[in-house]
Amino acid sequence: MTLLPLLSLLTGTPAAATGPDALVQAALAAHPSLSALQARVHALEAAALAAGTWKDPMVGLEVSNLPLWSLGLGDHAMAGVQLKVQQTLPAPGTSAADRQAADLRAATATHRVAEARDALAAEIALAWWELTLSRQLQRVTSAHLTRTEELLEAVTARYEVGGAGQHAVVHLEVLRDRLRDDVVDFDARQAVLTAALVAATQGAATLPVATPAEVDVAPVTGTAVAWLDQARQARPELARLEAEARAAQAAAEAAALGVRPDPTVWLGYRLRTFPDDPRDLVTVGVSVPIPKGSRTRADAMEAMHAATATAARQTLDARLLTLEAQLAAAEARWSRAAQKAGTYVDSLLPAAAAALETTLADYAVGRATFASLYEAEVTLLGLERAWRTAVIDTWRAATQVEALIGAPATGATP
Repeated sequence: MTLLPLLSLLTGTPAAATGPDALVQAALAAHPSLSALQARVHALEAAALAAGTWKDPMVGLEVSNLPLWSLGLGDHAMAGVQLKVQQTLPAPGTSAADRQAADLRAATATHRVAEARDALAAEIALAWWELTLSRQLQRVTSAHLTRTEELLEAVTARYEVGGAGQHAVVHLEVLRDRLRDDVVDFDARQAVLTAALVAATQGAATLPVATPAEVDVAPVTGTAVAWLDQARQARPELARLEAEARAAQAAAEAAALGVRPDPTVWLGYRLRTFPDDPRDLVTVGVSVPIPKGSRTRADAMEAMHAATATAARQTLDARLLTLEAQLAAAEARWSRAAQKAGTYVDSLLPAAAAALETTLADYAVGRATFASLYEAEVTLLGLERAWRTAVIDTWRAATQVEALIGAPATGATP
């Protein structure tokens, strides 16, 4: 029985992970929720193309002023056939305001797509790192299970000749059974995570999902203050809230312009056949609605959109405060995980491995008790699990920071 493989691993440099990027890209390319949001963007972009367009012109044909006794065009001086063209003109500025509000609504939907993509990418990446950790912990547990079984054989042999107490055998049997149960739990956990990853990629993920046996610590890059500045530029959620506020403000401005009446102009050309005066006539006119109910509606819509804009900006301010706290917490978790992983690999794990190796040698010649041997084995198992968890925690923290920022934290690349 030897601990040389573990000591060699601790003195070497773990291999870098390939990372979940390929899996994330597969999910982003296939997930139907993103397609649904993108379709919504296309719908709003199409609506924006129609915003601010003029009403259709009207063309009319009129036969008027016919005498009742004959219904003839030439029997009365005012009788004639009139061709009429009519157009309602939007009030100055209303078309531009409507187009601006529609464009900003489409931009809001675009930011929603980016926001959903980031959330899905973070969900996939976190599940992938969880799968990586589960497999690494399972390998550690299996190695300790093998060593426990070897210890159990040695202690049983000593017990049979009276060199060890029954309690030593029982303790190792319990530890062996517990480790076996842990291995089964890891299998179940990995099946759940793999199924989730396959579902997220709509079957595009290659089975089995590949994960690295070893991974480096993700070094902490940047600070919460710097990340917040980066998030102001890159976070889709913040851009969406800003676009919502601007869209609501533009809608309020368009509503304020709605009180301006839309004039209607027309041109008529009358064909006459009266024998005494056959000259044709031209009619030009304009009509303007009286803004009575429209003013009430415009004021109400303006107030509603202005309140919506205020709410969006206040939501943005609140989200920035929350984001600042989340980034500070993420920085603390990331820094602590990196520090813990370094402490384990630099001192605790080598010391625990050496202690177990020494205790094994002393136990073989009767200079160490079984209690010391058991404690050394359990301590090393706990430290190995904690070390690997801390290493993966640095990557989970990096993934969470990337999701909060809306872009990778500089240097956090597996």
